[in-house]
Amino acid sequence: VQASVHAGGQQFILDPGFAGSAPVEEAVIADLIDFRLKWGLPVWIYRAGTVRIEKRVLMPHRQNTVHVTYSAIEAKGLVRLELRPV
Repeated sequence: VQASVHAGGQQFILDPGFAGSAPVEEAVIADLIDFRLKWGLPVWIYRAGTVRIEKRVLMPHRQNTVHVTYSAIEAKGLVRLELRPV
């Protein structure tokens, strides 16, 4: 999944290495400011302008399923998350 955040009139790309296609014009790559394991599961924190986004990934045992959760943990104003399958 290619994820981008629209905030403050600007677009920020999360995980640019997984884009799978040409980069979006006039987009900025969000800063990865933290990575940690919480209860053994990966958590990423990104800064996109004045917005902080948390990404979590869970792969249930013996299932062909991946749960990816994005949360705005700090935001000033309106924020839009855009997800595109790759």
